[in-house]
Amino acid sequence: MEKAIQTFLSQCPNDQWIEHHPVQMEPEKVYIIQVGYGTLWETKEDGNHVLLDVLQEGSIFEVPFIPDRTCEFHPHSPVQVSICDWREVLHSPIAASVIAELRKYWTRVQTLQMIKHNKFVEDRLIQFLFFLAQPFQSKTNEHQLALPFPITHEELAAAILSTRATITRCLSQLRRECKIDYFQKQGKRYILLTNRFIHSLMSTQPEICLAKLTPSTNISKAKRIS
Repeated sequence: MEKAIQTFLSQCPNDQWIEHHPVQMEPEKVYIIQVGYGTLWETKEDGNHVLLDVLQEGSIFEVPFIPDRTCEFHPHSPVQVSICDWREVLHSPIAASVIAELRKYWTRVQTLQMIKHNKFVEDRLIQFLFFLAQPFQSKTNEHQLALPFPITHEELAAAILSTRATITRCLSQLRRECKIDYFQKQGKRYILLTNRFIHSLMSTQPEICLAKLTPSTNISKAKRIS
């Protein structure tokens, strides 16, 4: 995160969100996650819940005002967040930087909605796993992409409009094909996307592989799950 943004955030109210306790989002606010990660959900007029994005440390996001719709952030870890008023942001020196980050956020929201419109669950799952690796991806020494946080089969199913049983079956198949693997860190299981996963995706769905994959975190010492 840019130093100018960090300086501005020191003047904004901060809040602590408790793990697994949903928080109602307000329009006309800009949220910047300092620590932790979670998912942003929209509840529509018919009561259906739609995943908007998966966010973690460094994410900047907002929610639009739409009558009869609400947005909630579901923390999957303890979260520290800065909450800024839109008017203050627009009249600050960091306005251009924040707007640029929000454009990236809305691009991710649109990308996720496109993924969920795929007909086949396996295609949705593969694209969603790659989606999660952007832009927070990390690489191991074996050049495998690691998802930046643990995610359960139930969470994957809810995100791509499937069932836990189907997700479990698809993940098992991907592992048999050596396209994914797992590693253990601090008692939690993370998913690795192997080179075979990336090469397969690029050959069959090259339009998905838009982001440049760059190493950012070394997790090679993490315990592999056999």
